[in-house]
Amino acid sequence: ESKMVTDALPCHPVGKGETLGKGETQRVEWKNCDECTLHLSDDVCVSVNGMAMSAERSSRCSDTFSCVHAAKGATLSLERCDLTTQFDCYVVHVSHESTTAVISSCCIHDGLEGGVSISRGAEATLENNDIHSNGIGVSVTTEGRRVVLRNNRLKRQKRFGVVIFGANVEATLEDNTISDNDWAGVESTDHSTVTLTGNPIKGNGQCKIELSREGLCTWGAYYADFYQGNGFPGMLVTHYG
Repeated sequence: ESKMVTDALPCHPVGKGETLGKGETQRVEWKNCDECTLHLSDDVCVSVNGMAMSAERSSRCSDTFSCVHAAKGATLSLERCDLTTQFDCYVVHVSHESTTAVISSCCIHDGLEGGVSISRGAEATLENNDIHSNGIGVSVTTEGRRVVLRNNRLKRQKRFGVVIFGANVEATLEDNTISDNDWAGVESTDHSTVTLTGNPIKGNGQCKIELSREGLCTWGAYYADFYQGNGFPGMLVTHYG
């Protein structure tokens, strides 16, 4: 079941050349129950601007759904959207080769698993987003590549701010503020290639960049750090296996 609701809200400037006068504007909410709010695949191109989108879960549903899922060659653009899901998964999931996404000026929050997942060869650019109160802020996993995070604010995740995982992953982080996450601000694992420029990484367990003597961290050392109550570093570089 999908529904849209409009609520009158006080007007405020939104930029991008759009001018709003005094008075009221409309908040448009797009809600879906027990499935993705927006799912696109197979070379479909969709652009969404200025909507509050949520995937809601009923008591009878045992599956999990992202709010937005782009897959199998789709092209996605999200701008000025508020995005969340009630399911134990990522709010936004971008997957498969030839799938591309541009996510800008959005608020992505309260995903139990995470905020944004980029995987299986997909490409994405995230710019000027507020990503907060998720399990993981942004996850770039095996064979996800050419991912750019620029000028985002990633804070108060229950685990990592950003996770980059896999030998074919190429991620660039520029001018992001990564703060107050419960575990490491940035985790880079399994020979991923990460370029960081101008990113304040602070308040994430222990506020520092940390490597083991070999430049890698084993499972044992990784978990010992956590369970002994020493917190997590600002950046954690590991190799599992």
